[in-house]
Amino acid sequence: MTRVPKAVRWSDTVRVPLSGRFLLRRLLQGLLAVWMAVTGAFVFLNATGSPERLVAPPDASQEEIDRIAAAYGFDQPLPRQYVDFFVKTFTGSFPDSVNYHVPAIDVVLDAVPATALLGSVAFVAGNLLGLLIGYVSATSRWWPLRSLPLGLSRIGHSLPAFYLALLLVILFSVHLRVLPSAGYGTVENLILPATVLTIGVLPGAARLYRAQVLETAGEDHVITAVAKGVSRNRVLLRHVGLNALGPALSLMGIQLGGLIAGAVTIEVIFRWPGVGSMLIDAVNDRDYSVALTGVLLVAVAYILATLVTDILAALVDPLASRRA
Repeated sequence: MTRVPKAVRWSDTVRVPLSGRFLLRRLLQGLLAVWMAVTGAFVFLNATGSPERLVAPPDASQEEIDRIAAAYGFDQPLPRQYVDFFVKTFTGSFPDSVNYHVPAIDVVLDAVPATALLGSVAFVAGNLLGLLIGYVSATSRWWPLRSLPLGLSRIGHSLPAFYLALLLVILFSVHLRVLPSAGYGTVENLILPATVLTIGVLPGAARLYRAQVLETAGEDHVITAVAKGVSRNRVLLRHVGLNALGPALSLMGIQLGGLIAGAVTIEVIFRWPGVGSMLIDAVNDRDYSVALTGVLLVAVAYILATLVTDILAALVDPLASRRA
């Protein structure tokens, strides 16, 4: 009796088997992370016992403190505060900024373009250079190309961001006088802060991608391609380079968190009017609404970016969604 072969499903023949189960799980994980971020902000806010005293000026009277507590809902029971906090978070209806007398979300959104510009330039440049250095250091036949770029990236990464920023300012702004030390609005203003953040992103991508390229080069499908006489360049690019991208893409999502954290220091040093500088000013000025809105926006943006990069990693790696 002739055995009928099992029907081949479409999801088994395509390179990108993004299953509904994988997407649903990632979406639920993202929602859980957002809930944890919001809950964490609420817990830390109330851990002081009297959040209204954090918002009020140091010399505020008891009547003024009571008025602030009523305006912000701090005088309500904790369960009611928790529910109201969630509603305000997802509707953006926090009280107006104390300093600017406009909705807090407007103040935060005004600072987003500057941070988005700085972060996107550093993110793209750092990861592209990191992937290039990792690929070359793993595949080049020349010793200098295998060692020097990766070694230089490690040296740059070993320097604290604020120290590297000050060194670049002293060199290019004070001594050479070719770039401004601070400001916003021109390409010249962007070069130094973007360079500092790029140097922070580059080494992680380079090291991980190099390790993945070396590991992938020993897999069966690569050995088979070589045995079939496929050209070296095609094997390295198609069979090795592309298949090694999955973990590197996942790392990119994690690096966004580092960029956001690093941008706070860098924006202050270079007087870059982004979310980092805005948060520092809000904390110093006791502007509760702006500070809380900014923190929550950063947390949600980081979670969404991680979710997107996980999906991109699954698009590149055919087994990513099934391993998840």
